[in-house]
Amino acid sequence: MAHRFGRLADRRRVRRRASGVGAAVLVTAALLTGCSASNSSTSSTPAAGSASNSSGRAGTGDAGLNANGVFGAGGRGGWDCPGGTCAWGPDPAERAAFDALSSGVATGRSPGTTAGPQAPSTVPSPRPAVATIDDNEDFAGYLRYRDEFARANPGGAVLPLPIEGRQIITVSGSDGRPVLGATVDIADERGLPVAHLETGADGRVAFFPLPVPDATTGRFITYAATVAAGGASQQVTLPPGTPAISVVLAGAVGTPSPAPMDILFLVDTTTSMGDELAELQASFAGIAAQLAAPTPSVSTAPTSSVPAAPVPAAPGRDVRFALTTYRDRGDLFVTHTFDFTPDVAQFGSALGEVGVGGGGDTAEDLQAGLDAALTTPTWRGAGTTKLVIIITDAPPHLDYAGEVTYLESIQTATAHGIRISSVGATGLDARGTYVLRQLAQATLGRHVPPARVEASTSGRGGSGFPPGALAAAVADEIDAA
Repeated sequence: MAHRFGRLADRRRVRRRASGVGAAVLVTAALLTGCSASNSSTSSTPAAGSASNSSGRAGTGDAGLNANGVFGAGGRGGWDCPGGTCAWGPDPAERAAFDALSSGVATGRSPGTTAGPQAPSTVPSPRPAVATIDDNEDFAGYLRYRDEFARANPGGAVLPLPIEGRQIITVSGSDGRPVLGATVDIADERGLPVAHLETGADGRVAFFPLPVPDATTGRFITYAATVAAGGASQQVTLPPGTPAISVVLAGAVGTPSPAPMDILFLVDTTTSMGDELAELQASFAGIAAQLAAPTPSVSTAPTSSVPAAPVPAAPGRDVRFALTTYRDRGDLFVTHTFDFTPDVAQFGSALGEVGVGGGGDTAEDLQAGLDAALTTPTWRGAGTTKLVIIITDAPPHLDYAGEVTYLESIQTATAHGIRISSVGATGLDARGTYVLRQLAQATLGRHVPPARVEASTSGRGGSGFPPGALAAAVADEIDAA
């Protein structure tokens, strides 16, 4: 069943209730909160002259800072499933492409229905070599990078995210395979909820405890987690300073590979991104073909001492694609969202109609784009691998009042098992790179900066990537999700 994620608790209420709480605790709180929801919202904020359709979303949750200064849910928000919400610019072709996706006209389906995956005719071609940054694999190196950035950019316009005490929790079933979609609910020593997380296809979640001792006891808090999947449940302790915790959930079965997959492209479509957009449009069929190719029978590496069972061959992957494009305030639109579809040809056609425009200053409204990407389309629930791939050459505006911040979007993503990976385009500055790496690290995604893309063929396009390298970077991130 497809669901639309509810929004987070109203930030103004949170700020009122959080008076006197230290800034570091507030930042950790924004990351650790579970699935709270509010009653606000539109998916985008069009500028004057653009048209929009919007619908409100009602949430059932409430949230506030508990006595520990940790953002605890008074009641986790429910799933909200209203009609489509979108905004578009005046370009007729782009409007037609959106209408085709949102109405199902191209396939004769009604909105919200799905069909089996469509195999494209394009034959996959060899990928250029792409070097990626996995800041959780080299966590010590990431901590050094953060320190170096802070020294080089004192007071830099980024949001602080305390991650020094990171703990990786890996959940496997009794068959030794990782469990996709397991819930991990974390509480403090008084039983107050501090986080609700959902595992990805590798069975992992990342938890970030408070990086300072408790003000009352003078010691670090020992958190407890309730891990659940498929009717099985287990409680585990998370000792402070323990970077990796493995949970074998008796009675749960690991997820066969490949699992169903929802992939959303979050693309900056301001004027400077013309070359990158053109390359993505030209290479999408090849990316989809690699996903649809038959998968040989393999054995998934176990996450415990229990031997892994062989995974049967699959004729292709159950994959759906969605697209959120964003620009900036004052442009013809701020965000467009094309909902998920399994129809590769339909999605490729809609992607091909997207154009660039606007921009003008360095930063763009990535925060609005990310919020729309997470809350507007009909993501599937547990049991589906979920991935956002950001492609941009600009840092986010952090000076816009009233926006959902990217730290709050991290909270939404981790609560629903959505990983965020990113591909930096030519011109991305140090601040933009830092924010993209924050998003990837906190959600267990990866980052590909342009300088790390290695050519396997000679020559570079206007995008700054070697020919085919952008597609290779995207395909590699999909493989890693």
